[in-house]
Amino acid sequence: VHGACVNRMDPPVSHVLSNNIDYIELQEGPFDVEEFGSLSASVKIHTKKPSKDLTGALSLTAGSFGYYKGALELSGGAGIIRALLSTSYESSEQYRDGNSDTLAEQLESSTPSFAYIDSDRDAYEKDTVMLKLYADISDKQLLKFGYTRNRSSNILYPSSKMDALYDDSDIYTLSYTINDLSSFSKLLDLSMYHSTVDHPMSTKYRKISLTKGYEMTHALSTAATGVKLKNSFKLDLHSIDIGIDYSLRNWDGAYFKDKVRVGIKSLDSVDTTNRALFIKDRVRIDRATFELGLRADNTDIESQNSNDDSREFSSIGGFLLAKLHVSDLDYFIAVGRSSRVPDAKELYFRGMMGNSVGTSDLKQTTNSEIDIGVDTKVGKVKLFYSYLNNYILYNDSNRKTMMGKELSYRAYENVDAAIYGFEISSSYYLSEALFVDVGLAYQIGERIDSSAADKDLPNIQPLKLNALIEYEIDESWILSSNIIASDEWSRYDADNGEQRLDGYVVVDLKTTKKIAKQIELTVGVDNLFDETYAVSNTYKDLTLLSGSDGSVMLLNEPGRYMYVKVGVVF
Repeated sequence: VHGACVNRMDPPVSHVLSNNIDYIELQEGPFDVEEFGSLSASVKIHTKKPSKDLTGALSLTAGSFGYYKGALELSGGAGIIRALLSTSYESSEQYRDGNSDTLAEQLESSTPSFAYIDSDRDAYEKDTVMLKLYADISDKQLLKFGYTRNRSSNILYPSSKMDALYDDSDIYTLSYTINDLSSFSKLLDLSMYHSTVDHPMSTKYRKISLTKGYEMTHALSTAATGVKLKNSFKLDLHSIDIGIDYSLRNWDGAYFKDKVRVGIKSLDSVDTTNRALFIKDRVRIDRATFELGLRADNTDIESQNSNDDSREFSSIGGFLLAKLHVSDLDYFIAVGRSSRVPDAKELYFRGMMGNSVGTSDLKQTTNSEIDIGVDTKVGKVKLFYSYLNNYILYNDSNRKTMMGKELSYRAYENVDAAIYGFEISSSYYLSEALFVDVGLAYQIGERIDSSAADKDLPNIQPLKLNALIEYEIDESWILSSNIIASDEWSRYDADNGEQRLDGYVVVDLKTTKKIAKQIELTVGVDNLFDETYAVSNTYKDLTLLSGSDGSVMLLNEPGRYMYVKVGVVF
């Protein structure tokens, strides 16, 4: 699923609910040849599967800032059919930051002209349904169908000029798997998906709509369809996967004034069509393990607007990973190369005045990366260096205006850049009851072919620490604390709107207790010390509000948040 908003207000993860997640698979680096556009990592969220036995779960959560959520899950099977049905509803008032300011109050102090008409309105509401049907056709054949429905409404985005009237998505999946078809097909998997997202942004809730005397809406939609066929087999010491991958994404956007469409389209039904072949091989020889992957892509991008030039991209990427096991240590080195094509916004986007923002002749970005490190029983240390050829960046100096009106300009450009840094992580049981998990990461991003004085890349987090401490009082009672700490942003892209962010330390506490065999109670507090802090910076690739002094609005994260959750399984 793709987000529809050009301002990235509905990222793909917003279309998956936490109560439906089974586990999350993370592949760092350009080492996933099965997925289109995995430039620096791939994150795959696996949702729950239906069971054969009849089971159920009900959870109710209430928290600060008027937050409520209820979720119900039913699963079971009969004959060859297994089914899972999950549904949830949640809503929240506006949260308060560490200064005790609501979203509306943060906006009022920054940009009063865009303040909310009703400063007490709720922040959002959301309801979801997930349905899965599995058919065990035989011991070797499995047919799977999935449908996820998300309906969100009245979603406030105070640092933007607009809020979402609604954000609706529908996700369909279908797959057919055959095991042990032949000696050259231990697993054959055919998977398909189709998703749609509708995301209209509007000034309806803002005072600017009263001042102007009309309401402006930017209605965006996207749809994606994909098919993948993968065959897995073993040959001597080799485990081989080979497959074909196809995807088509459409992205469309238009502007409306009092619900009447104006003659400008922000994106004119742009199709991005990708076709690819991939192969992976894994072999273990004595104490050494080798993995090799290759992927060949061909991508067409075409707009319905005759003034937009069609584009075609081709690339070959892959990786080589080598691991050497010595005593209790695994030494590894990996080199990889992957590409991503420019998206429709970067190529063709137009503003409300018809001004062209995109740069239609952008080249695709290619990441060439090397990772080196060591894995131990208690943790990992990794160094990495990533060279980004034709990295796509927003350049505010290209912006041109005349008599207060925006002119056509090429907001995006290709530059060569590098990102490098290190990661240290450790998971360890200090005793049978005490568990500690710690991660520390640091990276630097620099333009290496730019004449600009400021060579810092945007969106590069400074030194950051994540730590989990978990203590098991007994088999039914667990206490845990999560600590997130970040250094200040001393390196940032000031030329393109980023600003210095303060460092912070946020402490979360939680206790979970089984008060009966089927009942579990969780009580917690996030941001225990009511820290005032911001995580997301103000890169001008996002359309954010600016105050009278020209400073871009920085949105603070929630302050102290307390909650209680009751879960019942049956």
